[in-house]
Amino acid sequence: MVQFPWSSSKSDEEPVYSEAFDISPAAAVDAVRDELESFFTRMQQRLESLETALMAPPPQTPAIAPPTSKPSEAVVEPVEQASRDSCSLGALHKQRSMQPSAIVASQGMKSADASGKEKVSGDGSNRRYVVSCGVKQDGQEVRLHGRWMELSTQRVDNVSVAAVAARKTKRNVIKKRGSSDLFPAVRELRGMKPILPASTFKLLWDALGFTFILVDAFTLPVIIAWDVADDCQVGTGNCILRVVFILSMCFWIMDVPLNFNTAFYKKGALVLSRGKIALHYIQTWLAFDIALICLDVLNLSPTEMGRWEALRYARIVRAFRLLRLLKMSKLQDILQEVAASTGRQWIMLVIAIVNTTFVIIVVAHVLTCMWWGLGNFVRYDPDFGADFGHESWIVTSNATQAGALWIEYLHAFRYVINAPSPPTVNPASGVERLFDILAYVFSLVVIGSAVSAIAGTVNELKAMNEASARQRREIRIYLTSQSASFELVSRIMKFVDYKLKKMSFATFDPTLISRTLQTELFVGQRSKYLQKMPIFALCDELFPDVFASICAVLSKQIYEQKEYVFTAGSWNTHCYISTAGQFSYVDGYDTDAPPLEIQGEACFAELSLYAEASMHQATLTASTFAEMFVLKGHDLADCVRESPGCTSMFCEYAKEYISAVKKKGLQIPFAEQAAISKSCCKANQCYQILYPNPDQLFKNISVASALKQLNQHMDVALQSKSLEFGRNESNATKESPCHSQSSRTSSLADPDVERLLEQIAEEGLDSSRVKDQLQTYIPELHEAVSPHVVFEQAAERDRAESSCISLLALLHDRYDIFTEPQAPAVRLREDQWKELQGIVKLISTTPSQVHAVLVLLSVRGLGKSKAVLNQVPRSMKRPERAVVHLMTNHPNVVPSVAFLSDEYLLCSQNCLFVHETFNLAQMMQGENVPANVDQLQQLVHKHGEQVFYFYMLFLLGFMSGIAGGHGSRFMTARNAEGFIAGLNVLRHVFDRSPQDIYWGYLASRASSLQLPATSAEDLVLVRLACLSRVQDADSYWHLRQSWEQLGVAERAVLTEHFLADGLQRRAFVLEFLPACVANARSNGLVGLTLLMEVLVELLHNLRPAVNVVPEAAAVMMLPVDLGDMSEFIAAVQNRFVFKTCVSRCAFRFSGTRVMLEMTGGNWGRVNDPDTDLTSIAYDIKDILTKQQHMEKNMVRRTGHGGHLS
Repeated sequence: MVQFPWSSSKSDEEPVYSEAFDISPAAAVDAVRDELESFFTRMQQRLESLETALMAPPPQTPAIAPPTSKPSEAVVEPVEQASRDSCSLGALHKQRSMQPSAIVASQGMKSADASGKEKVSGDGSNRRYVVSCGVKQDGQEVRLHGRWMELSTQRVDNVSVAAVAARKTKRNVIKKRGSSDLFPAVRELRGMKPILPASTFKLLWDALGFTFILVDAFTLPVIIAWDVADDCQVGTGNCILRVVFILSMCFWIMDVPLNFNTAFYKKGALVLSRGKIALHYIQTWLAFDIALICLDVLNLSPTEMGRWEALRYARIVRAFRLLRLLKMSKLQDILQEVAASTGRQWIMLVIAIVNTTFVIIVVAHVLTCMWWGLGNFVRYDPDFGADFGHESWIVTSNATQAGALWIEYLHAFRYVINAPSPPTVNPASGVERLFDILAYVFSLVVIGSAVSAIAGTVNELKAMNEASARQRREIRIYLTSQSASFELVSRIMKFVDYKLKKMSFATFDPTLISRTLQTELFVGQRSKYLQKMPIFALCDELFPDVFASICAVLSKQIYEQKEYVFTAGSWNTHCYISTAGQFSYVDGYDTDAPPLEIQGEACFAELSLYAEASMHQATLTASTFAEMFVLKGHDLADCVRESPGCTSMFCEYAKEYISAVKKKGLQIPFAEQAAISKSCCKANQCYQILYPNPDQLFKNISVASALKQLNQHMDVALQSKSLEFGRNESNATKESPCHSQSSRTSSLADPDVERLLEQIAEEGLDSSRVKDQLQTYIPELHEAVSPHVVFEQAAERDRAESSCISLLALLHDRYDIFTEPQAPAVRLREDQWKELQGIVKLISTTPSQVHAVLVLLSVRGLGKSKAVLNQVPRSMKRPERAVVHLMTNHPNVVPSVAFLSDEYLLCSQNCLFVHETFNLAQMMQGENVPANVDQLQQLVHKHGEQVFYFYMLFLLGFMSGIAGGHGSRFMTARNAEGFIAGLNVLRHVFDRSPQDIYWGYLASRASSLQLPATSAEDLVLVRLACLSRVQDADSYWHLRQSWEQLGVAERAVLTEHFLADGLQRRAFVLEFLPACVANARSNGLVGLTLLMEVLVELLHNLRPAVNVVPEAAAVMMLPVDLGDMSEFIAAVQNRFVFKTCVSRCAFRFSGTRVMLEMTGGNWGRVNDPDTDLTSIAYDIKDILTKQQHMEKNMVRRTGHGGHLS
């Protein structure tokens, strides 16, 4: 094994030591003095610049103008460029005992082509830093707000989110039962929930019951008093009474089991247990209801009741039915609740008045019937009238001559309403006189109380109107003192009237309503507006508690006619949801453009909820009096914070929405904004689990059948076209490309791809036909029925097609087809093409191998689809493993796999596992370590040379088609340098060590840029150049300048890290480090020097954290995910905050992987401005840190506990 001078056999726990620490005390003191002088100079320059800025006149604020730059197109970032010349591995092997192989390999390398140099800015540590607000000079830079990055650290596993959605899905899916189910009704009844007391069905049922009670209240007294028979043989009216009685009895019989299945409230809690419901009903109304039903049954045959001694008087039995009037006590509460739900106070008052009036009428009606019935009772009953010679009041008042029943009723009603004085009763009739006295007292109490209640209600209505009148009066007094014009006063008063009508200013004790009930009240009022936004409708389905909290934080605003809601160029800080009124919407900055009139419910400025520092790109004006609900981004974040599952859903949606806005550009027409929201919501994992697309389910996909059906339609269309032009079928077959394609796919059950390859080898590769040929023989590439189309992966299908075309062009030496989509200035050079041809010849391809590679390139992108990942087992949720699952278990989705031989099917699957383990692009960027090459060697030795050369052929097609195009748009001259160099070193995977292969590639990279590679620091800088995507010597000079600004100890730590191989010494593979470097260079507040200082602190904290985790401490190579840090670097606006960010980070271990989480402590400070005070604090902290390192060095130099003389 190669021994490196910078390698050490010491454990990771020992401190890093270098000869650079061995300096004299005098030199250390001089270094500290120089550092202090430099600090004083920088502070003086900073104060002078600050004084100059304060004395200068304030700059004029330019008028806000529309951004002139167009949205940037998506550009594929090239992998790190490397030399096209392979290193001399033989020389490395001979001299590896004397010095590092990478240093030896760097000798004699050719320089790289200097064309297309990319100018990059330096570290910028000495410049004056300007606070970035996220908006560029020539346009806006939309990025995710820091609050969502903070919340993303609280996310939960996707499986937890999927479980929540799955539970909800079970409630929405109705399963069909087969005929073998013996007791479906019983199962339905067991699965049915109790009826809610506030449900629509229960309200309608109670309304019907109250109707029957009212009918009994008005008909039973009349029937009893006038002895009206309810026999159908007597007359039509009597028959109607009989039918109504039977219907009423049937209703109350059915009401008993219904009450056993109706939930109730107990101390504010809804009781749904059927046992508790039954016990509650038994203890309350059951006995009462059963007794009245028995009386109804007895009343069905009143002629037989006289035979019973106990029921001699049938009228008394019928009178007991009036006891159901006791249930009318619930009516008033229900009416008041219904009135309150309308949101109009005057309706509540009107209902109160009507209710009181109704009580008066019922009482008067009952007393009227009782008075007439008593008169008949005295008149005909021998015990009270005839035997004693008494005359009833009916005879005394001559009411016997009335004739009609209704006239008799009016006689009795007149007596009850206003009894004559003295009363017209027989002086000897004590019963009538007693009833007269009682009726008078009862009427006085009941009717008097009712009249008093009506008067109080009217006074309350006046008081309510008085409050509004008082507010109007105060506004008028205020306007009088302002000397406003009549037109303005009129507008203001109209707006005040509208606002008083729409807004409730009632005051009450808020403790009377609990927070939960108040939230439910907000949900009932606002949910229908908030649900217009798809993501909030999904939130209501999955997380109703969070949705209720969001409804509660909405604030209502009312706008006057022609009032601006927002204007183009103003800061976008709120999301607006219109509820009433009409609005005028103008896209862009052109105020003269025709407006779009919007009426009713709509959503505006949803971007403000997720983006940081964005501006409105349109103007919204209220055309009439209008109402809106307003939602702020921080309020939304606070609501979803309490639910990890909802947090994950919204964070995913926010990233999707920001990405969609970037693709569309900032000036998105209003009609497309709703479409973006809907598409982003459908792309959310929770939505796909809750509402899976049936067309995207594996069991419903049949690519072969769809293609066969499509070809049948094409044949029919071709035959019609042939008859129309009078051509014969044979000529049409030769001349029509569509028919040619159809005829070739007639044997779709066995597409012979190898025969296609033989045909291309004989006839040559035709650029105009190769696309159709591939779509014909490989259904996964078909532009109409491909599984990429089913899973909505149009871009992946284009990449797969480009990969296949590029691979065929390489195999058949068609330079013109391969470079067709490339611009002449960056086109692949002829010498590079020859090197690629050399690699192809080295592989020695066979038709079966090429067939398998083409199929693999066609299906590889399916693993990126969320719809696919949601359907595969948990262990197969990585893209490559998901494709393996499709190839193994779902040939209906990838039908071409079924026609691969077992040998190459296994080879394809092993190739995917190799591609998952070793990423060539990471090695080209210097992101991985020699241990990754060792993993590749182990897989290659395990699966054999066949899999390795298959993987090499796969890489040729995959990398060529990564940017799409009819050919290879990606493999330009600059990108081909590093790719060819990487393939050349991988050719020696069987006969060279991982260190030789890895450092040999970096040596070729150094040679291509003419960089030194003679020392350990030189090699570190070469790797940093790969990470920084350095393309020329000027960029390297800036990189080296940033490196030299580091302290000696910091450079030593980074040297140890970047030269660790993961084999002899533990290595951390910092994933997404290239993205961190790119973001640090683009963020002027960070820069490369500060990033490397933070990396040093990160490594100091990472080593002890790994050692306490047994599973991680046992391995020599640990991947560390820096994706969160890369996004933090792009967003941070304070240099000191970034400098100290590691102290607020957290390490999350997942097996042998480590993820760096920036946590809320960092994301909460991402928007802190970079002031002079924080800059000075950073400089002082930097000086103190370096001084501490110097003191440690001097102590080490003089011995522990020694003192300097």
